[in-house]
Amino acid sequence: MINSPNRLKKTNVVQGAAAFAKGIGILQLIADSDNRPTISQLVKESGLPRPTLYRLLKALAAEGLVDARKDKTYAVGTRLIQLAGRALQQNDLVRIAEPELERLCETTQETVHLAIRSGNELVYAMKRDSPKAVRIVCSLGEKVSLHASAIGKCILAHLPAEEQAEVIGELDMHRFTKFTKTDKIQLTNDLSEYRAQGFATSHQETHLEIECYGSVIYDHEGSPVAGVGVSVPLYRLNPRKELYVKPLIACCQRISRCLGGEI
Repeated sequence: MINSPNRLKKTNVVQGAAAFAKGIGILQLIADSDNRPTISQLVKESGLPRPTLYRLLKALAAEGLVDARKDKTYAVGTRLIQLAGRALQQNDLVRIAEPELERLCETTQETVHLAIRSGNELVYAMKRDSPKAVRIVCSLGEKVSLHASAIGKCILAHLPAEEQAEVIGELDMHRFTKFTKTDKIQLTNDLSEYRAQGFATSHQETHLEIECYGSVIYDHEGSPVAGVGVSVPLYRLNPRKELYVKPLIACCQRISRCLGGEI
């Protein structure tokens, strides 16, 4: 199911680039779909006339950006996957973060991940699995909520007050588990504590039986653009949370320093 109806109608475009913008919007709809969408779903969600949508899908498929399946559904094409891989390789943040995540994983012996802010969501850009038998499942490119994830809450905590209020006002406080906090006032109140301590926690809020710790990464302008998280199965969670938090914060500080950001 696609979660953002009529998204293409909201796209701001440079004059003369409308078709390009619509094509990008279609790619986003396909990529965001939980299951491969049909043409009927894409018509409904994009707001485009069916002939226009067919024409754009055909052009995207010809370039390898969309894969038209035999069951009349659509998926992201292999060329787009290749481009995404190259984008990650060329991204300074990802390049800088890679050895730091390796170090953090080795120190904590748990799964660690890098998530980059994308609007009012996060996207997983890198992951290092715990060497232990039971690991946390997440996929690169997977979207992460701001309100329920430890990284997301820590990023929210470090936004300027006006932007923070605006973003929280726009959030869909979706309940992922029975532990997910969905009250915006409570979330806002919690953020001052997260900002003061330099990290946030997520106790089974996105996945049951998982405790997460997240801290923030600043860019050269001092903006919180990303974060790193440590995810631990509850059954092996060490009550001494500093064993996770101290190396986590140090990891984010070193990455921020390399980006020229605030420490």
